[in-house]
Amino acid sequence: MTLNVSVWAASPDGGEVHVELGPGGGMIGDESYRTELWGTPVMKDLGLTLLPSLGSEWGFIVREDGLDELRHEARTVRDAAGQIEAATGIPADKIRFYAENLLHAVASARETRGSVHVA
Repeated sequence: MTLNVSVWAASPDGGEVHVELGPGGGMIGDESYRTELWGTPVMKDLGLTLLPSLGSEWGFIVREDGLDELRHEARTVRDAAGQIEAATGIPADKIRFYAENLLHAVASARETRGSVHVA
């Protein structure tokens, strides 16, 4: 299993429609990365709250009012990829790839007035 990020936009009928993120655009790691990456102490040491919750919870949904926080956390992960690699052993380029996927999802959610689902 893999951890994924997806975007859902409001539809005219009051429901939600899935927004395509492109090939590989929804990946943020293997299921094991819940504890090996996202839920590690280094993430909490960086001051993150949303992403570390993946270590102990099923996932989360970020609506429009929380997109700034998720963008901040994804940028922090991207910018600290070397530090995170040193703490987890996960290659920095892989960490940056996942952070960029999160940033792309946030941008897509902003464009569509949608929400980001991470699970």
